[in-house]
Amino acid sequence: MKKNITGVIVCILLHQIYTISYSQEADNKKGTTKINNMICVYAGPKFGYGSSEFTKNYIQYFDGRNNEFSAKLAFGATLKLEPSEGIRLGLLGEFAQTGFTEIYKQQIRPHRDSLPVGERSIEQQFAITSYPILLTAEIAPTLNQFRTYIGAGIGVGIANISWQEKLNSSMINDVRTGGNYVDETSIAPAFTLYTGIELGFDKKVKQSIFAGVLIEAKYVYSGVSAAFFDKARKQFASPPGAWSEKVYAGASAFAINVGVFFQFTKQPETIKK
Repeated sequence: MKKNITGVIVCILLHQIYTISYSQEADNKKGTTKINNMICVYAGPKFGYGSSEFTKNYIQYFDGRNNEFSAKLAFGATLKLEPSEGIRLGLLGEFAQTGFTEIYKQQIRPHRDSLPVGERSIEQQFAITSYPILLTAEIAPTLNQFRTYIGAGIGVGIANISWQEKLNSSMINDVRTGGNYVDETSIAPAFTLYTGIELGFDKKVKQSIFAGVLIEAKYVYSGVSAAFFDKARKQFASPPGAWSEKVYAGASAFAINVGVFFQFTKQPETIKK
């Protein structure tokens, strides 16, 4: 799926490069160039969260049933400056949350094929709150009322990661006690790819600060990680050696955003021939 998304974005990028060349030539003939600086505020549901490595160990050793992280509404804002017509530089920040809560019962067996000798009542609480901060560059070729754009950005992903297991066992001196396995802040490289369209208001309200609405598709990768299973090692007879290592947290996701944008500067420039 990621390859298909990348292919689509590359095709759009090539189309935008052609469009910007054509639109610049047309505007030069008119003799004016408009440069817009803006602030965009948006929200949208995030999809595709998850870590295959975490999920594999969680299901196999903790008997969990959940195999995906929840899709929740995320919020973001971008400051965009247009130093040259059709080329915009920006600073992007987002707030997003994901995770899951799961309650289930687990039979206690001394060995995999033996009869149960007790039962555990387990509640899992897993949460990631992420704050990616990225510098962006984008192409926005046309100066029409409906303005398309495509961009990319790099920066840092900051995330608060927590995982708590609450466990009650019917067996006395059960080695499995649960606990707070992770409660930390992780920082790692991040990047984004996105494309969208700005639906500007008509000419009667173009001078208004509130300039229009936007719709965009965006993928944000955040490489944050944590040693999820390190503190749980002593509760298992033969834990995997890799449990002491950090595991990708799964804080990356694809989103469809809807928002508004505000223009705070508008500078028409006359081109001298």
